[in-house]
Amino acid sequence: MEAVNLLLCILGFVLHHLGYPSVTKVLYCLNSVVFIAKINKFYRTSCNVGPKMVMVRRMVSQARKTLASF
Repeated sequence: MEAVNLLLCILGFVLHHLGYPSVTKVLYCLNSVVFIAKINKFYRTSCNVGPKMVMVRRMVSQARKTLASF
């Protein structure tokens, strides 16, 4: 999966400099999908990381509310 991600990134970069903007956007989109799938795979296999991410999300949300009140 990492090889596919790297290949899409390099191919998109090269095509961007050759002047194919629409193809580059599609490749970067596919690169993002592969990257998100890789991250989801990591969170799904780690039972400890998922709940910690929920706690961090809640803490950041509370910090934003607190900072917004000032």
